[in-house]
Amino acid sequence: MVNKRHVANIVKLGITTLAVTYLLSSGKLRLSQLAIKDGGWKWIAMAGLLCLLFMVICQIRLWILLRGGEVRVGLARVMKIGFITSFFNATLLGGFGFATADAIKAGYLLNEEGRRSKMVCAILLDRVVGMSGLITLAIFALEIGWDETVQSVALRRFATLVYALVSTAGLSLMTLVTAITWGRVFSRCLAVLAGGIAAYFLGAVEAPVWTRIAVVVFPYLAAVIGPSLLPEGRIHSYVRRRIFLGRYLMALVDATLAYRHQARRVAIAFVISIVNQFNLMLAIFCVALAISVPVEPTIRQVWFAAPISNLVSILPLPGNGLGFGEAAFESMLAMCADSNGESIRGGATIYFGFRLVITILGLAGLPMYLSSHKKRVQESDDSGDSGLH
Repeated sequence: MVNKRHVANIVKLGITTLAVTYLLSSGKLRLSQLAIKDGGWKWIAMAGLLCLLFMVICQIRLWILLRGGEVRVGLARVMKIGFITSFFNATLLGGFGFATADAIKAGYLLNEEGRRSKMVCAILLDRVVGMSGLITLAIFALEIGWDETVQSVALRRFATLVYALVSTAGLSLMTLVTAITWGRVFSRCLAVLAGGIAAYFLGAVEAPVWTRIAVVVFPYLAAVIGPSLLPEGRIHSYVRRRIFLGRYLMALVDATLAYRHQARRVAIAFVISIVNQFNLMLAIFCVALAISVPVEPTIRQVWFAAPISNLVSILPLPGNGLGFGEAAFESMLAMCADSNGESIRGGATIYFGFRLVITILGLAGLPMYLSSHKKRVQESDDSGDSGLH
């Protein structure tokens, strides 16, 4: 009998292999360009420090949200689990990016806490807050040096559509969660304010009128629908009774209500996310300065390309997004032009170099995993021995 899990892993590794093979054969990913330039090691060290800071701040953000959900786990424990998760996320090419990381993180935390729904809710909310910070960074990228970044009119139109789609989806998700936790008035005001700011930035880069309308209307509709998912709402009871896995989905919605009176914690987590995503963008820029790509992109150009590429890494793609994030960064950076008006190449190599830095840092979680695994085995043996007596 064929093991379905083995087949799935083979398929995922096959997709990842095809993506990387395409980048190598097309010349978009050139391993020779990964050679460190003279004086480049200081930039690699800076990139490593920024990535390490990113990993630490991510765990602090999760710990803040866990505390807000009344889940009492120590910061040191959350930090250890975070580094173990980073190890698996960096080395499991058969995994699905942050979806796999969140599952591993939940598994470790659930071994210690019985509040299953609140634990999972905090992890999911942590992901939403992180994405919100990423979307915010992307929106500001539209205004910062847009005229100096994207030169081609056709590419500008495509880029504005990409950013309009990302902004609309991200703000809609953010206002939906806000509506569930803090109700109609606050979420609708947030939808109008955030959507208005995004529409202003889209207008500044001459985005189509319908995209400016959509970035306000859809988040507002999400704010309207959100309260219906509450226990007393009509959608809540329907989903719980009729939709597959609806009972578990609504249990998460119920747990989300624990954050209704935790606006300060969520706001702090959101600000932390914006700063943290900026750290990650700077890390990519440092890698670009360190390796031998033909043209060094400016920090504004990296700011333009990084948010979308990092968003691809968050999506549940095979191989933790290996090949897909590189292709996204290559495509976004190619929309930018150098001083001679030529498209900037080497984006896939830059992002692959950045991924290598993340992978090396992720190995720091290996000793923590081995220590944790050894402890579990000992506890299992002790419980087995006690059962014999």
